[in-house]
Amino acid sequence: MNRQAHIVLCTNADSEVGMGHAVRCAGLLNQVTTKHRLTVLGGDSILTTFFPFSKYINVTNWVNIDLAEMELNKVDLVLVDIPIYKARNWAAFRYPDSILVAIDDHGGSVAADIIFNGTVMPNYHHYKKINPSSLYYIGPKYALIRPEFKNTKWRGEGSNALCILIGSGADARNWVMELVRGGSRQFLPLKVNLIVNNAFESRLELENLCEKGDIQLHVGLDAENIAKLFSISAVALVTAGTGLYEAIASGVPVVAFPQISDLSSQAEWFSSRGACIDLTINGCKVSDAVSAINLLSKDQCLVNIMRRSQEECFDGGGMVRVAKILDNILEKLK
Repeated sequence: MNRQAHIVLCTNADSEVGMGHAVRCAGLLNQVTTKHRLTVLGGDSILTTFFPFSKYINVTNWVNIDLAEMELNKVDLVLVDIPIYKARNWAAFRYPDSILVAIDDHGGSVAADIIFNGTVMPNYHHYKKINPSSLYYIGPKYALIRPEFKNTKWRGEGSNALCILIGSGADARNWVMELVRGGSRQFLPLKVNLIVNNAFESRLELENLCEKGDIQLHVGLDAENIAKLFSISAVALVTAGTGLYEAIASGVPVVAFPQISDLSSQAEWFSSRGACIDLTINGCKVSDAVSAINLLSKDQCLVNIMRRSQEECFDGGGMVRVAKILDNILEKLK
């Protein structure tokens, strides 16, 4: 392949599904070393902030999409990472003479050439093998965790910092608004760093509440700087999902507050192994979060147990592994 490879990414990011899918795809493609150009098909222009050097095509309805009918020039690989809760026509994501790769979290009927599923949940690892030649890379070994979190290990023992990482979904947004109205005093003596991404709605209101409550607000941090804040914090409070996986990979003592049932089951899985404190989707009160944070910040024995449990969940190298597999695929097309 003397020309650059052409990758087409189909993903979504908005206030309903959050930014996790876009975040992990951006991290993954940053690890792909084969020179390539990128076309992003997505449902919200916020995706251009994650993929600034790509061509962006807005997709208003994934149900009716048919890549084969689109003028995309030569395509080598189609990468699909879209939350799929209903049956989908996978044939519509195929482009002539290209390889179809799916990043999936649920199992079931995924008619792609290659499927990556790095979730820790064993009940999400089952697939109907529609294509006999499909390849499956399944389990925590392939968890798409950005390498900065594995490489920036926790050193926050005795720290007076609390790091709160919030997703951009509507439920997470409403919950954190309630949290910050109590200000930093509810977490004393810890000093609070709050991280949100660029897609967070009601930003001005959040900024005003943080200023009044003596909370340090960080907007749109990259993986390196989030990992640094994790590393120097006594405790992290995160929405379950990508943030929980990355917090566990970094080794920070962590409290998870899942906002939807799908993320709740993963937080429960980690909690059952001692890798986090799960506030649960039904009992996720601000007072519960404060109590759990106070417990972790004062109980070093519990922290030590949690950190050992975190190390047993995965090694944090899944994203690099998946990128190497994609590189090998693209190299074979030369």
